[in-house]
Amino acid sequence: MVGTLVAGPLVWGLIGMGVDHLFGITRIFLPIGVALGFVTSLLFVYVRYGRNA
Repeated sequence: MVGTLVAGPLVWGLIGMGVDHLFGITRIFLPIGVALGFVTSLLFVYVRYGRNA
């Protein structure tokens, strides 16, 4: 569960950083990617572990 919560923002943050680098934009997609990864990982953990607890 902790690995999922760490991996979500890490992976989406790296994707956001890649998009920033690809388009030459000044670091706008990195925080968006981290936030998206955090929300996605929380949702995934809730659906997988928290719904039936």
